[in-house]
Amino acid sequence: MAIRQRLQAALNNADPPGGEVRTERPDKLTDSGAPLVNLYLHQLNLNPFMRNNDLQPVVVRTPVKGGGYKVAATQVQTYRVPLKLHYLLSFYGDERSLVPQRLLSTCVAALHRSPIVDGRSVSAAAAALATGLDTTPEPDFETVGLTFSDMTSEESFRLWSTFKATYALSVGYVADTAIVYSAPTPSDVDLVETVDLRVKTPPPSGSSDDG
Repeated sequence: MAIRQRLQAALNNADPPGGEVRTERPDKLTDSGAPLVNLYLHQLNLNPFMRNNDLQPVVVRTPVKGGGYKVAATQVQTYRVPLKLHYLLSFYGDERSLVPQRLLSTCVAALHRSPIVDGRSVSAAAAALATGLDTTPEPDFETVGLTFSDMTSEESFRLWSTFKATYALSVGYVADTAIVYSAPTPSDVDLVETVDLRVKTPPPSGSSDDG
């Protein structure tokens, strides 16, 4: 959603402005000649360098009312799945006027100028999609980087053959890393605030403790 908004803003500010950004399966689109950019997520995989980042839980300390220095500890485990998202950007329009090529140049230039989607934009897009739904508060999203993905002719042919759709001028992009959060699960834990370590020396030889 955040990437779509960025692309739509770029098309609106182009000279001349025009074009719509959609997020549909390529085989569901028909080229009517109208300027159109389609943003489609076709593959995802885990970021191997961040897959274990949620192993360490967070401990929340709450002072006990009337308990002096006593505190209650709650362990909160938030699960995070780090994903690399592979997108296909397809461009449609009047080929005689080179509309697909002009749309491509506008979108590629926009993503090259601003290759980072900050956490605030991701959070706002998530909140917009959740309108009317019963949701928990949004977490602090991390930034997502957008990089151009080189596709060979063979990879492009295989991809469009999988869609069973008529080929359209297209490029690939990777969004890295998108974090998928799940609801945290709190649990009460015993909190160790201080540790008292003492070293006991053995009694001297010949003392009464030797028997």
